[in-house]
Amino acid sequence: MARMTDEERALREADKAYKRRVKDAERAVASAQEGTLIASYGNAKLYADRVVHGDDVLALEPNTRTDVQATGTKTTGKNVSDTRELYLTVENEHGGVTIKCKPDDGEHVRAFAQKIRVAEPGAATAATARAKNTEAAAQKLREVRADRAEIEAAERALPTDAIEKVRRRQRYAWIKWAGGGLAALILIVTIAGGSSDEQASTPPPPPAREPAQPPPQAAPLSPREKLEDTLARLDAKIESTSGREISIEAKTPQGGFDGASTGDLNRKAGQIFKAIHGDAAYRRASGIVFKGGLVDTRTGRNLPDVNTGIYEMNRADAAAVDWADEDRLFAIDWKNFRVFAHRALKQDE
Repeated sequence: MARMTDEERALREADKAYKRRVKDAERAVASAQEGTLIASYGNAKLYADRVVHGDDVLALEPNTRTDVQATGTKTTGKNVSDTRELYLTVENEHGGVTIKCKPDDGEHVRAFAQKIRVAEPGAATAATARAKNTEAAAQKLREVRADRAEIEAAERALPTDAIEKVRRRQRYAWIKWAGGGLAALILIVTIAGGSSDEQASTPPPPPAREPAQPPPQAAPLSPREKLEDTLARLDAKIESTSGREISIEAKTPQGGFDGASTGDLNRKAGQIFKAIHGDAAYRRASGIVFKGGLVDTRTGRNLPDVNTGIYEMNRADAAAVDWADEDRLFAIDWKNFRVFAHRALKQDE
């Protein structure tokens, strides 16, 4: 593979710097959403404005009550028994949380309950501050995502084919690693199957007749199969998936008479995000890469492998969207999740 030029290296570094800024801004949003942690006991956490225990969240409000309840006894000697139980209950007019505690942790549990009572008077102010901080961090994230000046400057110094070469190197660097595993798999299959000469020398036995069986019932589709079916209707497919993220490759929409536009990509990205996080209920980060649909004006040839747009949604953003509410989905500006748009696209936003 040819060595990178200084201009290509500058684009690669600009891409890396952009991704670092986005990651830092995403972490700032997550930190602002979490708020100030005051204390914890086991799986229970006390924040300045709420108590969280597993999936249960109780906002601290006026007249929030805490109650430590101890029951049972412990005996020693020949007949050892321990029926002690210890619970902490936190409740107010809008709900409650009950935390099962270790029987020997009475002192720690009472101290935790006291911290809840102390935090309660300032909870409303803390909740307001957390909301403001979250919105400020989210606005900063939108600004960071939109600021692609360094990348665009680096792209202007390169022809389109060189830009795509840099992108391919970044996106498919793992192929070298995967190639070894593929070769090993081919070798195993070859050994298990034997040579073609061996198979030809031993004719297979005639198939045994079996009684007619009723046609099998189709198994229900898995979430992934449902997603693949929906993506196929959107001219898209799953490129890769892991426990942390899922990547989608989609065909650039045809658009109107003048070709595809950024607005066309935004609308299709919204449909794909809904298929991922709404219909299939994937709770992980997602990315969409649109390809093709452009023509080289110098030669008139199609450019089927050129990236026309890239969209990314982190796990926190996906969890914050009500995917069942069509009105709210219609109000979302999907360009906020776009990190790249080819300069040849018509701008109609």
